[in-house]
Amino acid sequence: GKSSMSFSWGNILFHLVKSWQPETILEIGTCIGISSAYVDAALHANNKGELISLERCDALVPFINQNWKVLGVKHAQVRGGDITQLLNEIIDEGHVIDMVFDDEN
Repeated sequence: GKSSMSFSWGNILFHLVKSWQPETILEIGTCIGISSAYVDAALHANNKGELISLERCDALVPFINQNWKVLGVKHAQVRGGDITQLLNEIIDEGHVIDMVFDDEN
């Protein structure tokens, strides 16, 4: 299987976020953070919003953060671990999610 998003799907995601202008986006399944970079670019263009990305594999989190640093991602955070537990934390923190992007395998 593929591990990152194609340019055409990334472009569609960028334009969805740009036109919908969500304040908070939840991504489930970060992988290496490529789709997150498209979302971040749209958030930057909108001059508002944040991305919370959840990745089941904790070991990928440092790699994702490094990729984001190289790509200039500034409006995103990644959390690693059990998705159900992470979703409960987000709810407990009072986040209002405007858009969900389920990118898990």
